[in-house]
Amino acid sequence: MKNTSWKTLVAGMVAAVGAYLKTVPDPQWLSGFGTLLESAGLAMLGWVARDDSVSSAMLGIDKKKLESK
Repeated sequence: MKNTSWKTLVAGMVAAVGAYLKTVPDPQWLSGFGTLLESAGLAMLGWVARDDSVSSAMLGIDKKKLESK
């Protein structure tokens, strides 16, 4: 199993809850709040996608191998 980070997990859960709340028809403000939550969760997910702050070289990712695919 991969070692996952709590930051990406929380950001994904916020986005998922927001996506669900967008589908709730009543009260109407809840749908707007869901849109806001989904956007915030996806923004957080993009912000913390590289949790460990390590470069690709430090992870052993070879750039030439990625370009050849």
